[in-house]
Amino acid sequence: MTKVERGQRYIMDRVDDFGPGQPTVKQVVFRVFPDVNTEVLALRNGEIDMIGNVLPPATAAELKNDAQIKLQEIPSLGWAHLQYNTKRKPLDDVRVRQALAHAVDYEAIRNIALKGFAKSSNSSVLTPTLPDYADPSSKEYAFDPEQSKKLLAEAGQTNLKLGMIYDQADPNIARWAPMVRDAAKKAGITIELQGLERNTYLDKTTKRDFDIYAGSWAVMDNPPANLGLAFKSGGFINYAQVADPKLDDLIDKAQRALTVEEARTPIQEAARIIHDQVYDNVLYVETFNIAYSAKWTGFKPMPSELLSILNPLSLASAKPAG
Repeated sequence: MTKVERGQRYIMDRVDDFGPGQPTVKQVVFRVFPDVNTEVLALRNGEIDMIGNVLPPATAAELKNDAQIKLQEIPSLGWAHLQYNTKRKPLDDVRVRQALAHAVDYEAIRNIALKGFAKSSNSSVLTPTLPDYADPSSKEYAFDPEQSKKLLAEAGQTNLKLGMIYDQADPNIARWAPMVRDAAKKAGITIELQGLERNTYLDKTTKRDFDIYAGSWAVMDNPPANLGLAFKSGGFINYAQVADPKLDDLIDKAQRALTVEEARTPIQEAARIIHDQVYDNVLYVETFNIAYSAKWTGFKPMPSELLSILNPLSLASAKPAG
């Protein structure tokens, strides 16, 4: 790093005597922009070569036919979801959680809020992005308000009212949160939306102070490890406060496995329990869109909501076309 202008730009120069495999790029300038619209304008004007963050679906849709810009689609390593606080009544009743799962219009969320840049995970935490683990037998919960009403009646619930927290700064979730509320109304369920400033949202999440949590995981690329954190009793990110001994045993077995083949059966069985008990209601796996100049070649995206879409390896072989 040769120059720092805090909040403006950061310049990194190539180390010429580093050894074999020298990058083709001599210098990388990271510029800071206040919002995605300013980033897009700079890319169109040729001021920058690429946008270093994932584009919102609406922005990606607008850029599809721009000949100056190349869009690349990459599946997310995480998923967007709803979690229900299993320590709060009546959410401790699986029939209520299943009723809520049947009260979500998944296709509408993917097609309208995500502009089609999302695909179903079949209501499974083993998403299609991870083919070594994905369970083809898993089926997405159908949007069925009448089934929701039936399940609520069986659970002795009428006029169910719940609150749902979400990060109001997240453009995707802010777009589909009202859709969750409106679809639930068709099943006779009232959901009060609580769009929160991020620090308040994180504080409530950490304290498990919610009925319904709307959010997204960033990187879930190792199911035995990830499911241990998210669904084992006392797991650090076990927001739903799941405490299921059988699930704990299956995750432990998968974590002790020495190969993917050995871990696959117990982790798929664990995922089926998570699905059937609605310990997690997975809405979609986002299709990330990244944008860079059509004059560029060789760029290797490294997708992650947590770590942006690039790292040094991403840029090492990039160069202007021709």
